[in-house]
Amino acid sequence: MKATIDELGRVLLPKAIRNQLGVKEKDEVKIIVYDNKIVIEKVKD
Repeated sequence: MKATIDELGRVLLPKAIRNQLGVKEKDEVKIIVYDNKIVIEKVKD
């Protein structure tokens, strides 16, 4: 699945991925760089 970075550096997480991971508006995520990849993880409640 592809996504595009906008002029402000934002990436939209596709709805299918948000649904699969249970990520909702205002949820916190952790963003790390690992092995030259960007990894986004949902912060557990």
